[in-house]
Amino acid sequence: MSNTSEMEKTKKRVIGEYKKGAKPKALADKYGLNINTVKSWISRYKAKAKDAPGKQGASSASAPRRRGA
Repeated sequence: MSNTSEMEKTKKRVIGEYKKGAKPKALADKYGLNINTVKSWISRYKAKAKDAPGKQGASSASAPRRRGA
């Protein structure tokens, strides 16, 4: 199996766990990823969800927002 395929599976898992409330740092640690990679995936997920009207996206119920630091 290719690395790209494995990375896509990991990305889906990360986004799924993020939507359930997991913190980016915890996800990066769990999957052995750079924190910036996780943050980029989340940012792209939010942008894609925002641009897709009618689909369940990054609402406050599905993707908690962090305030502060």
